[in-house]
Amino acid sequence: MTKQASRESLPRDVAVIRSAKKIRRTPQQTRAITSRENAIEGAKAALEQYGYAKLTMRNVAAISKVGVGTIYDYFPSKHAMLHELLQARLSLRLQIFDDTYAAISANASVSSFIHSYLETMGASGLWSKYDRELQRAADEDDGMQKLLDWHHEQTQKRYVDALLAAGSPWPQKDLELVADYLLTIATQFEYGLAVSSNAYPQKVTSWLIRKTFLSIIRDTLLKKPHRWL
Repeated sequence: MTKQASRESLPRDVAVIRSAKKIRRTPQQTRAITSRENAIEGAKAALEQYGYAKLTMRNVAAISKVGVGTIYDYFPSKHAMLHELLQARLSLRLQIFDDTYAAISANASVSSFIHSYLETMGASGLWSKYDRELQRAADEDDGMQKLLDWHHEQTQKRYVDALLAAGSPWPQKDLELVADYLLTIATQFEYGLAVSSNAYPQKVTSWLIRKTFLSIIRDTLLKKPHRWL
């Protein structure tokens, strides 16, 4: 099976937004770089602890032990900081897909890939309150929403490329619809994983994701395209 890993840079409109929200001061010295990294880690912890609605630069400063003024030197606003956190999170998701796809054997079954992919996603903590709160922040920020749109487009392309490489007889336009549907329902399932602290519902939800993906993907690989009504 020919494997194609699609790694594309941010689209121009997202890059422009990123530039507009660019950090005010790029730290050069080791101490300053460490300070900025501490601020980012503090922002992650504060977002998970307080949630998006109650997140402030002051509680980020309290957790990170970095002064409020210094944090504002790095990020002009709360959303500029969240924009960077979301971009890192989405890039991690794409990297997990690429790494899992590259590592899987050409003779491996679809189910083994899905299992490995979802297991890695879960082990990386990508179904957490932190991710849910980033989503809530994105609902109120156009720049973050554009990042989500970019991630959706990149993931959809990876799904389609993988299915075509696996020999799907379906036309690309139909596979794009399949990928879009899988991404949409996965987003809804992931929200359930994030809000539940009970291990049993999480296991059931994870099983549902696997079964749904597997059933649809098998159809795209084994059956000729339907004549849609």
